[in-house]
Amino acid sequence: MISPELLRRYPFFGIFSDSHLKELAMVSEEISAEPNSILFKKGDPAQALYVLVEGEVDLIDYLTSEVDPTYCKEFLAGEMEPGSVLAISALVEPYKLTATAKITQKSRLIAIDGKELKRLADEDITLGYSLMRQVAKVAIERMVNSRTLLAALLSQEKEQKC
Repeated sequence: MISPELLRRYPFFGIFSDSHLKELAMVSEEISAEPNSILFKKGDPAQALYVLVEGEVDLIDYLTSEVDPTYCKEFLAGEMEPGSVLAISALVEPYKLTATAKITQKSRLIAIDGKELKRLADEDITLGYSLMRQVAKVAIERMVNSRTLLAALLSQEKEQKC
């Protein structure tokens, strides 16, 4: 359990009532992670929603090939800074992680139990709606950032071909 005041510091939780913050704090804990450790792996069940309190985390994805099963290329999908919310898949079916989170600096995070989070959302539709609203906001922000990065990469590729 953590203090509801710790959650209140982060914009993701800005729309939640005091009672909802207390409920979320009851199913949360603060954890530490060392550099070069893996917080979670792509494809694993999403067991918690995380908020980065301090440090840095890289989101890593992998490109594989159906033609060559030995081919695997790792690439950076995002750099998370304090205040970032990670593993939103804990609230979105099929509840599987879509990237690997690698700790790049000693970090502190809030881990909110995924099963308990879903239970709370199911029991209180106002809390559930607020959670999904914030998750959608994070997902859209990441999609926009990905599109911008993709456009920049494609632009560089075209410039190099000239």
